[in-house]
Amino acid sequence: MDVDAAVRAGVYASATAYAPYGSTGPEQRPVTYTNTTGTAVTLNLSVAATHAPEGMFRLSDSRVTVPAHGTADVTLTIDGSGSPGGRSYSGQILATDADARSVAHTAVSLGPVRHKLTVHFKDADGNPLPGVFDLLRSGDSESLPVLVGDSGTTELYLPEDTYSALAFKTVPGVHGPHSWGMALLGDPEIRLVKDTTVTFDASRIERIETTVPQRTEATYQRLDYQRSMGGMTYRTGLETQTAYDSLWAQPTAHKVTHGDFRVSARWRKEQPALTVSTRTTDFTDVLRQDGVTALPTGTRKLALVFAGNGADADYARIDARGKAVVVRRNDDVADGVQAANAVAAGARLLLVVNNEGGRALRGYGEPFGPPVALDVALLSTDEGEKLAAQAKVRAAQVTVTSQPVNPYVYDLLSSWHNEIPTRMTTRADSRSLARVDVAFDSPLPDGSGGEFRYDWIPGSGWTFGGPQPEPVSGARTDWVSTGDYRWNQEAYASGVVYEIGAKTAYRPGSRQSEEWFGPIERPHLNDAYRSPLRIGDSMAIDVPAWGSRDPIGLSQDDTGTTTQHMTLSQGGTTLGEGVFSLVEGRAPGPGKLPYRLVVTGEREAPFTPYSSATRTQWDFVSAAAADPEAETVLPLVQLDYRVELDGAGRAKRHATLTVTAAHLPDAAHVGHLGAPALELSYDDGRTWHRADRIRGGGFRLDAPRGAEFVTVRASARDTVGNTVQQTVTRAFGLR
Repeated sequence: MDVDAAVRAGVYASATAYAPYGSTGPEQRPVTYTNTTGTAVTLNLSVAATHAPEGMFRLSDSRVTVPAHGTADVTLTIDGSGSPGGRSYSGQILATDADARSVAHTAVSLGPVRHKLTVHFKDADGNPLPGVFDLLRSGDSESLPVLVGDSGTTELYLPEDTYSALAFKTVPGVHGPHSWGMALLGDPEIRLVKDTTVTFDASRIERIETTVPQRTEATYQRLDYQRSMGGMTYRTGLETQTAYDSLWAQPTAHKVTHGDFRVSARWRKEQPALTVSTRTTDFTDVLRQDGVTALPTGTRKLALVFAGNGADADYARIDARGKAVVVRRNDDVADGVQAANAVAAGARLLLVVNNEGGRALRGYGEPFGPPVALDVALLSTDEGEKLAAQAKVRAAQVTVTSQPVNPYVYDLLSSWHNEIPTRMTTRADSRSLARVDVAFDSPLPDGSGGEFRYDWIPGSGWTFGGPQPEPVSGARTDWVSTGDYRWNQEAYASGVVYEIGAKTAYRPGSRQSEEWFGPIERPHLNDAYRSPLRIGDSMAIDVPAWGSRDPIGLSQDDTGTTTQHMTLSQGGTTLGEGVFSLVEGRAPGPGKLPYRLVVTGEREAPFTPYSSATRTQWDFVSAAAADPEAETVLPLVQLDYRVELDGAGRAKRHATLTVTAAHLPDAAHVGHLGAPALELSYDDGRTWHRADRIRGGGFRLDAPRGAEFVTVRASARDTVGNTVQQTVTRAFGLR
């Protein structure tokens, strides 16, 4: 079925019509058309089956009128009497509207033995409901979306095989009937060896939740599954963000034995940005909106009043100055107008009762303009109406706690293998989680930017998510789930740099630290970014020039003051050049030859005095793989630096600087790496001093009085001739 067209038209049809070989006579199959619109629709019907004998697929009517919010049937006759034995035929019934636009398809076929799969959709009360599910057959890498109409039932005739049939469905959440939860329904393993029925049953769902010791709110949520059958893997998921307050799943009746199945739930939980409570009620479904001026950090009590729909006239009878005001969202007074009226009335906080299902994150400031001069939060309908009732009481008060910058974050992942169990609520704490002390050293005064931590599950080369706006200045304590998966974090300082950290697997109860945006910034690669590759004789090398510590760093400076240049050569012949982070070139032949990559970067940046210029030269050997389509990771040796710095990026004059060298994962043609060498300059590279290695493997600085910066020149070599030499001018400062 053409799902997009069906949705646009509001009309859809039975998905399949089938008859098996060896029928004693013509077989008749009903084809049902469902109209979800308020207007009757007339469809023109035809059969397209190019290779089928004439008359094999016959319709009872060439036109059908489907009443508004109703159904209409036609009959398909499948007559295989004139076909050669054992041959399969297929085609489709095309349904077009008066403008000849295709609005629905029905697949038709005559072929080997098939069985009927009957699917029922039921809501939490056992009533039928419409839906869409993903049907996946063993050996397929993509699923077939199947629509189920208002009857809550559909029938499919499918070849004998193993299938997965799963759907994401909105269900009532935990904050009342108007709140939303997201549920995974269906069966991940259907052995279709006979007629079978599957029920997507929302009355049988169990909650998926991970609780933590501190009070939190979910700022990111996701439910996804990965199904492998017949040598192929399919993965899909739904990111519910803040509109949904809970995750759910229908437990499986048996364990998956054909292939592999994993269902995962992912949360980012943070200290609530805004909490609201009264003497009798703690409201746990409060969502601070975008484009607002957050209340300062801290707890305060505010008088509480109700201002109806938030129109100007609603404030005529109340004193809102310095108070928290409750209004109902409505179609008559726009969001921005509600906020402007509250500002004009002198309100300090606007609390909006949602008039739609779930919770929405809306913008209350002018697009691309300043935020509204007021804090605004949304409550879901059921919670909001409770607050509205209390706001109407004389002398009502509300206690409000504001936390504009989150001091802690929980990045949580729970997964279940080859089943969906009946109990999916777990508790995580410092013994089961890993602690990560994160330090953001944004070069911007306001710390504007964002970050996110991505999860990587076994067997999947991609993941979900995206950076969320977060201040990237100061310290934060992160707690991260541990298990058979890895994490990588990404962060950006707006208009300056985007950094991508390496993939990491954490141990339960462990503690580690991560630093962002600080010195030493230089060309660097890790396993979360594109590997430098050779395919046949083609090379593609992407090396961002401004990585700090473990992350790689992509410049986002569009002022022209930050530049990067790359040159790839072989034996004195230039193979390619690039003026950003990518260079491409063709090797002169498949044999093993030496190559050179030179990456230079320069910047005159007002936001930092460090890494004003860098030059990195990689000499490496490479040969084409035996398989001309195979990807080979080029052996670019990576250098990493560690030195203790203060908040201004400065080290003590006799501090210890550690340099380590490593090969990229899966790099080809590599040898054993020797210890790195280091030279230091305290006059921007005019003179150099070989640094002496001290006990423990580091190098000791010996900065003269009056020196302000340290320039480094490090090098490393392996036993097959792969080398790196990296110079960073003004790598860091001196106290």
